[in-house]
Amino acid sequence: MGAAKIRKKNGTYFGQPNHVPSEPTVGTVGGYRYTESQYQEFIACEEAVVAIHESSHAVAAFLLKVPIQGMSFYSPEHPRATVAVAVVEAGLPEPEMLAKSTDERWVHGCEHAFISLAGVYGCSREGFSENPFHKRQRDSHIDEASSNLYHIGCVPTDEINVELVCLLGAVIQIFNKPIVQEMVRRLANEFLNRRKLDGAEIKQILQQVLESGISEESGRAL
Repeated sequence: MGAAKIRKKNGTYFGQPNHVPSEPTVGTVGGYRYTESQYQEFIACEEAVVAIHESSHAVAAFLLKVPIQGMSFYSPEHPRATVAVAVVEAGLPEPEMLAKSTDERWVHGCEHAFISLAGVYGCSREGFSENPFHKRQRDSHIDEASSNLYHIGCVPTDEINVELVCLLGAVIQIFNKPIVQEMVRRLANEFLNRRKLDGAEIKQILQQVLESGISEESGRAL
């Protein structure tokens, strides 16, 4: 399927302005030209952003009570555009979801779309960034969310944008809550330190945050 995209008439996502760099561009990523300073800005905090991004996915799954198998950093050979890579594994096996009723598949499709959008519109803020490397992440996660709605959730292509806008609003509202931001912060810190967490460890970390509340040091924004 050609996944639907949430675009304004000017071709930008959610009203983001088209940014024209004032310095020469040195390459292209995801169809966006980038400058050396944009690349340096990206790699300077890339691993921390990746940890927050993946932790946002995991927190979204936790809040939805979607099973989480684990999360891990891995470092195979990657092109210059991507240095730090991590993954969260969550959800039921796809064949199991596809075998369910249409209504149940819609629920699973929306859950997975929400989890996808949380990575870039949760606490990492990549979805609101003008950095081309973050724009690439935003685009790929919107495409992924669209695919989840269509392939798993049986949502008609002409209704996908409406569903995405509703889910995006829910992501922004939920991840603006201090307790949810603290869950992401705590999990991201543990993830950076330990590099790999299984589902039980993730659940324990997040449950501890819910039970203990927000720490004093986390008053700052992520």
